[in-house]
Amino acid sequence: MHRKPIFTALLTACILPLLTIISCSGNAKKDTFLPYNQLGNLPIRKVIGFGYRGMGTVLEDKIRFYFWDFYDETDWRENWKEDTDKTFPLPPNCKDVFGYGDGEVLGVVFEDKIVFYELLDSGWQEMTDTVFMLPENCRGAFSTYLAIGVIVGNKVKFFLHDNAENTWNELSNDEYVLPRNCQGIFQSGYGEFCIIGDNKLRFICREDDNWIEATNAEFNLPDNYKGAFHIWFGWIGIVLENKIMVYNNFEEGWSDLTNVEFGLEALSAPFSMFGPVFEMNGTVLERYRGKAENVTIPEGVTAIGEAAFYECYNLTTVTIPASVTVIENFAFAKCNNLTGITIPTSVAAIGDRAFEGCENLKNIEVTINTEKDESTLMVLRLLAAIKNGKGESNE
Repeated sequence: MHRKPIFTALLTACILPLLTIISCSGNAKKDTFLPYNQLGNLPIRKVIGFGYRGMGTVLEDKIRFYFWDFYDETDWRENWKEDTDKTFPLPPNCKDVFGYGDGEVLGVVFEDKIVFYELLDSGWQEMTDTVFMLPENCRGAFSTYLAIGVIVGNKVKFFLHDNAENTWNELSNDEYVLPRNCQGIFQSGYGEFCIIGDNKLRFICREDDNWIEATNAEFNLPDNYKGAFHIWFGWIGIVLENKIMVYNNFEEGWSDLTNVEFGLEALSAPFSMFGPVFEMNGTVLERYRGKAENVTIPEGVTAIGEAAFYECYNLTTVTIPASVTVIENFAFAKCNNLTGITIPTSVAAIGDRAFEGCENLKNIEVTINTEKDESTLMVLRLLAAIKNGKGESNE
């Protein structure tokens, strides 16, 4: 990495007029998988539909399953029950998880394969004969009724397992081209799958060897939604900040079942759907996988890694702790909605094109080290990074 030495930043004093606001405080002490649930900073990774009238909340190290019944239709919410016998311990290094088929089977996505687990009387058992090797450049995977969909580039390829031959066969005639506005995809009981995009759910069906949209089932998502998933035929779950709302679509369109809402628990530290929001390698922040607008990087991080926040379009402000000394190449590149940053004077090096594409970054707050005030120098370094190709060295 080519870093900008401290003394060269003084040469950039002429660019100070570019800064809209500089305030000083003396009180300082690329995604591999396509997003599915936009859970941001919620303390869960993902919510999935599972089995018959059930859902799984994916936590840091396990999945907890909840089911409801119809014994008392006057108060269904009282019938949400956790089945602790079904709790699934997540394997290390898994990237995603989904319910598979109509039984109690999970597909666990790793970097290069999907491993399936079946719930037996003796507990969860790996299905060693059904491992699916992911193609190169895979962006994600999900389940349909009997097949799996694999996202490669802007297309979905479908594969069906042949139990007799114990092989996965591609359904080459069923390939689906994703719309440009696609933000997520999941299994649907109203069709083969559902597309999330433009604050809507669109249900896609297969008819006469063609993919068509079930326009009568389109669902308008609330502004504050965090995720969506399929529960069972005609029912979907919408994840909000502190609860899951359940909606059904019968003859009169979509309606919410307020007495079936599910209150989310405060479970653990923030996680995105594919792992920790802050993906670490030692003390280096290698990748941010959240969807929050305002981000505070945890204390103890010493370096913001290469492309760590690359194309985080939701990001508007970021606060960097005093433990950080290096901002590496392309760290905040293409964060085109980033407007403000709080940065400590501990940062001694800023990599090439660290802020490329951050054309709206105008508000910078510099925290002061009371023992050694280098705030002016820090501002000059940052301004140099923004002007010179958004982080390009001029040496």
